[in-house]
Amino acid sequence: MKRVRILVDEMPRLLREIVEDAVRLQPDMELVNGASGNAPLMAIKGRRVDVLIAGEREADNSGVWEQLLLENPGLKVVVVTEDGREARLLEFRQVSVPDVSPQGLVDAIRAAVGKGI
Repeated sequence: MKRVRILVDEMPRLLREIVEDAVRLQPDMELVNGASGNAPLMAIKGRRVDVLIAGEREADNSGVWEQLLLENPGLKVVVVTEDGREARLLEFRQVSVPDVSPQGLVDAIRAAVGKGI
């Protein structure tokens, strides 16, 4: 069984402990040690990580997430709010557009912004 490799990045200590304890209890997940306090880009460099879990404070600079996801397209990033009540999943998605006619492109644009086809 392939285990999901998870790196928990900077977040408040209590929230970090809760997240790490939850992951440790899962037989299909393992924690990857990262250098605490590093920027997310540096935290995963040289490590095989499937999911990065980070505190919302790190999310203030959205350019970091975009660069991280572009450089690591298979990576999933879970951003947890400071109070631990909400989280957002960020991922890089590449979707093929089989119909490149003008109407096909318009339909793809509408689908991308959630307007349906």
